Amino acid sequence: MAADVGADMGMFFPRNLEEMQRGPKEAKVPLVYVISRGNRDGRPLPSAQELADMGYKAAIDALAYLLVSFHFVRQALREIKRTGAYTGMTAEQNVAARQQIEDLVGLERFYEIEEATVEEKKWGKR
Repeated sequence: MAADVGADMGMFFPRNLEEMQRGPKEAKVPLVYVISRGNRDGRPLPSAQELADMGYKAAIDALAYLLVSFHFVRQALREIKRTGAYTGMTAEQNVAARQQIEDLVGLERFYEIEEATVEEKKWGKR
């Protein structure tokens, strides 16, 4: 029905393998598959290649980041609580990860603004 009124794409939430396979064949618009990791109702969790082979044009995996983050942060915090330290990353890995985060959010630009407007530059990689 959405295709009949101009939709460019559709999101699909199949309940089982048969619906997942049938969806792209019957839809009048390209479908986006919503991967629902951790679902309790048995919804399929296909790979990107499986989805492409079935005819899906895109996929959204909105929970992967949250689930993985929660799992590993919980492990780290449990270790800190139990031992008082975290050994899951080396000092070098921590520095590299922090730099990647700072680069991702553009922190260097904020350092430039701070240097030009507030005080002498104290941080950053320039």
